[in-house]
Amino acid sequence: MSPLLIINHTLALVLEIVLLVLLGMWGHGLVAGPWLNWVSVLLVLAAAIALWGRFAAPKSVNRFKMPGLLIFKIAVFGAGTLAAWTMGQPLWAAVFGIVSVVHLALAVWLDAV
Repeated sequence: MSPLLIINHTLALVLEIVLLVLLGMWGHGLVAGPWLNWVSVLLVLAAAIALWGRFAAPKSVNRFKMPGLLIFKIAVFGAGTLAAWTMGQPLWAAVFGIVSVVHLALAVWLDAV
């Protein structure tokens, strides 16, 4: 495995973790009330994890094929970027969006989407 591929896989893992953090933070602000905040966090994270596991996980039997997989990943990382933006974090949104684009472009170039 090439060093560039290892770096891109590591970047993918970091982006996926940051994506879950961003979506969780966004979910926390959806409703008012201490208990409802946490319920919305759990629901948003459960939906994101379920969708990723079903359609993008490498061992999923329902994994999208290219170009559908790339479109799905663009949409999911775009949702993370939008979540940061709607929380009033334009710098984090820009950084997450740019790093996501770099990762996906590199993944396509390495044929490792």
